[in-house]
Amino acid sequence: MIETLQKQKLFRRVYDHAGNRTKLTEGATTTYFPNTLYSVTGTTNTKHIFANSAAVATVESGSTASTTLSLYSDSLQSGWSN
Repeated sequence: MIETLQKQKLFRRVYDHAGNRTKLTEGATTTYFPNTLYSVTGTTNTKHIFANSAAVATVESGSTASTTLSLYSDSLQSGWSN
């Protein structure tokens, strides 16, 4: 476990045997990382979409709705778009 204090907020990071982060606690918020493609924060599940090892989108689903966020607006990876 690694602990850091940033702007009066305690961050705790937990890693598995291979060095992959499995849990992140920021103040009172905890995020679990079962694998590199998925994370869970409270009631929000986030799926990370990759193409040739480059992150291209995230899909967030909560108790009431889902949102898809494209990380790049074009194939040149020139910026965020929603």
